[in-house]
Amino acid sequence: MVSVTTALTVRIDEADGDDSVPPGKLLALFDEGRFDLYAALVARGVDIGRGHAARAEQLRLLRPLRARERVTVEAGLVSVGTTSYGVGHVLRDEAGAEVARLRATLVTLHEGQKAPVPASLRAVPTMPFELALAAPEPPDGSTAFLRTSDVAHSDVNRGGHMARTRMVDRLDDLRRLALSKQAFELDPGPGPHRLAAMSLVYDRELHAGDALRAAIASSARGVFDAVLVRAREVVTHARMWHADAL
Repeated sequence: MVSVTTALTVRIDEADGDDSVPPGKLLALFDEGRFDLYAALVARGVDIGRGHAARAEQLRLLRPLRARERVTVEAGLVSVGTTSYGVGHVLRDEAGAEVARLRATLVTLHEGQKAPVPASLRAVPTMPFELALAAPEPPDGSTAFLRTSDVAHSDVNRGGHMARTRMVDRLDDLRRLALSKQAFELDPGPGPHRLAAMSLVYDRELHAGDALRAAIASSARGVFDAVLVRAREVVTHARMWHADAL
């Protein structure tokens, strides 16, 4: 088993108006741990492939993460398939208590196309990891809360497409906006309406200037299904839970 632990400090600008780190920026902290895992594997002579892209993620938040907190991210390989693999991440505070965990499913790429996972990466022992959330479902269009926007240049990463961290924060912002406008027919439950988990699937890429439509609906008390759409193509879909719905 190979796992790597990365020490980080949450920057002030990573927290929002509630002094908590939103889910997209939390994913960026997990990414730091995953990149250190890649570096450790390469140092051991493991061929990790030429490119990687996230296709699905499951995120569990046990409590809000605050600005200036010192944390660690442990990352390790948890599953390996033919063209994809899973990385598990655990974020802990200074006392060693778990704050959040993430399971990311990534595909290996060569010249933009799916490629087989290298043999040496398949040979890396996996670490035990527990996180199982339901897959997202399309929101009910008849009751969905809708918003439209364009992809800004600041949303785009070095790869030339909209960063998934920005997509995730767009989806959570949509949930929070709909709650503030009491847009859901179902009672969301008692507040505070803190996000406790997300299950995400990334279907397509977005680029600067793309017109984006976002929709969200509540499928049960404290459970929300959301989607980002370009024209008629689903780009990303997600299910979100409040703590009392898990």
